[in-house]
Amino acid sequence: MCPKHSKSETYQAQIVRVIDGDTYIVDVRLGLGVTKRERLRLCNINCPERNAHIDGKRAAERAAKWWAQQPDRTATITTCGRDGYGRLLATVANTYNPRVTLEQYLLAGGICDPKTQEP
Repeated sequence: MCPKHSKSETYQAQIVRVIDGDTYIVDVRLGLGVTKRERLRLCNINCPERNAHIDGKRAAERAAKWWAQQPDRTATITTCGRDGYGRLLATVANTYNPRVTLEQYLLAGGICDPKTQEP
């Protein structure tokens, strides 16, 4: 879950590897030709673990399919901090149509659940 008052920043990121439905290794383009490899976790969604349940494998496959459909396997990420494991928390959207998000795609598959903001 993204912290309520976290500072957000927007970057382009290219997928390197899908770990599971909601966690990825990406190369974040910081500008001026500089990239940084990060472990990224989706902010507002929770998917089953890849190795723990058949739905986890299906969620990872669905995420990989979404990334493969993006031009140059690149999408726009909007960061919102880091989690307790040091992963970059972010939302992920199609670069040319930001209303098309990876989170929506995963939720539409019926495998993953939305996270609710804690009070």
